[in-house]
Amino acid sequence: MGYGLSDAEAIKIKNVLAHLKSHPNFKEQIPVDGETQIDFALRAAAHLISPPFEDGESTHIECIDLASAVRALAAELNDIWDKHQKQQNKGNA
Repeated sequence: MGYGLSDAEAIKIKNVLAHLKSHPNFKEQIPVDGETQIDFALRAAAHLISPPFEDGESTHIECIDLASAVRALAAELNDIWDKHQKQQNKGNA
């Protein structure tokens, strides 16, 4: 358990994740050709935050907005990742 989580907090998070994955429309995500690890991770996280809705299921705009915001981080995080990798490679040369 990282980030100073107590056992109770870790169990709660595990239960929330299990609940998200139990959604009838949840499916295992598969990387898209050419998709970076960061893009894939953000897309998968956004899918968990806001999985597809069933007919007649109530929706919450906050969840949809949050999923979009998470996915919008991809380009910025890729830039940070690339910059870090260049610095690491420069230091190892």
